[in-house]
Amino acid sequence: MVRFGIGKNKKRSMKRLFFIAFSLLAYSKVAYAQTLRQVYVGDILSATVTSFYIAIEKGFFKEQGLEIKLVRMPGDVMVRAVTSGNVAFGTAFSSGALGAASGLPVKIVVGMLQKPIFTLYARPESRVIRTRDLKGKKVGVTGFGTATDHAARTILRHHGLEPGRDVVLIPLKSVPNLLAGMQSGSVDAAILFPPYSFRAEKASMVKLDYLGDILEMPNSGIFTSDNILKKDRELVRKFLSATVKGIAFLLNDRQKDQTIELMMNYFKLEKYAAEASYHFIKSVHTTNGILNETSMKKFIEVGLMEEHKNKRVEDIFAFGPLKEILETR
Repeated sequence: MVRFGIGKNKKRSMKRLFFIAFSLLAYSKVAYAQTLRQVYVGDILSATVTSFYIAIEKGFFKEQGLEIKLVRMPGDVMVRAVTSGNVAFGTAFSSGALGAASGLPVKIVVGMLQKPIFTLYARPESRVIRTRDLKGKKVGVTGFGTATDHAARTILRHHGLEPGRDVVLIPLKSVPNLLAGMQSGSVDAAILFPPYSFRAEKASMVKLDYLGDILEMPNSGIFTSDNILKKDRELVRKFLSATVKGIAFLLNDRQKDQTIELMMNYFKLEKYAAEASYHFIKSVHTTNGILNETSMKKFIEVGLMEEHKNKRVEDIFAFGPLKEILETR
């Protein structure tokens, strides 16, 4: 009887070839990983820079040869870390912009949201249906001098109410505390932003005023150091190219479900909160990472302390590198 099969020597050869092929594949993956440049980015984990997280998760930075390493830190610490070179970029827009206005060697290089994210809500038990009804009542903010404090003062003054005289501002330290404060009755109203604003609506809180209806002012973006802008233009080019691709992904309706799923996972959100946050962010997002001149000037006029209101747009924002990239797309 004739037996058909593979001889022992041939089997050994095939095993050897398989082992070599597997080793080469494993080596190529290691080699590829080693060629990626690690870039440390200071981060505050905010839904306002969702397009940046998309670029990370979808591999857009790796396409540029970069591996992003996020380092969680407060905004003031982030500015020091960027200026010292401990991290290359930072996502705390307000801290970066205020640092630039104060003369620190940093600049905003990508703008995310063209409008503010803050909304004033009231608890239904307070019987407040309009902002001016808050006279004599208590409004929660995270702290004095914070973005929520600034938003509250702007909205109240827009309606003829003077904080401290007509309305008491109560610092509650964190955004979750603001919503809890309304629910418990320790404050009559509070400044919230996504996703907490949508959780407030689900809890039947009364929406009074959205700051973006009063003024157009940028709210989020990414900054880097003057040193990197001058001496590492290749890094800036690659970083911005990937970031812009993330923005395009977020704005593409066909990828809506993927973005919402990412937000649910990234920020531990309920689906309704992720969906509402997505639609809000998309509605106020820049189309390409560049803020318009009006909003940048408004930020200087309204968002800075009195001693910094003489600053020029170019003292704080540096969109030249991003414009160069967009021109070649």
